[in-house]
Amino acid sequence: MVTNDAELIQMERTMRSAPEPGGLENVTMGDDGVTVSNTSVESAGYVVMWNTDTRDPSTFNMNSVRAKLREVFPKDHPRLPGQPAWTAIQPETPPWRGDAICPLHASSPDRAEYDKRGYPECDRIHLPNEMEAQEHLRKKHPQTWRMLREAGAEEERKSQSEDRDINRMILAKLAGVDIDEPMAQPSVPTKQKKKRSWEKIQADKERMAKVRAARAAKKAQDN
Repeated sequence: MVTNDAELIQMERTMRSAPEPGGLENVTMGDDGVTVSNTSVESAGYVVMWNTDTRDPSTFNMNSVRAKLREVFPKDHPRLPGQPAWTAIQPETPPWRGDAICPLHASSPDRAEYDKRGYPECDRIHLPNEMEAQEHLRKKHPQTWRMLREAGAEEERKSQSEDRDINRMILAKLAGVDIDEPMAQPSVPTKQKKKRSWEKIQADKERMAKVRAARAAKKAQDN
């Protein structure tokens, strides 16, 4: 961390100037459509500094330079706890770049489906890993993130329902029960309940007994 004015002055001498952020030249303004010409924003100047952790460059107004040079990372920072956050000296090593992309990127394998759903595109690349890509999606595209989670939950419910149907089919085949014949549902006491014949009751009991026997046999084989 820069601690005295001499160090600050020396650091400021090494800074690279950056262009002004832009002015109002040739901008049409107002209800009358008047074009403003030869007008620009003047400031104390802009300089480039680099994050000491990521090595990414950023542009700052000269008025904020000294405060930035005194800025340090928090004590719980994983790599540079309590160390200076910014430097005016360009790092020799370029910024590190990951190979993960935002799930909404144009090159995503699900992009065609996302286009059908109206999901936006994102050009963010070089994310560190897949976890950071998902975190980026959650923070930068919260509405789309929620919709994707809901769609995923619905797909999971459908998959579980299909698995249950397959299991019932297997058990029914093992028990010799015709799968096309609907299984008796648990009785619900209602005023409109129709009475079943004695023969129907006995048939349902036999069918359920076969299913339970098949389950027991399968469990014994697994053990």
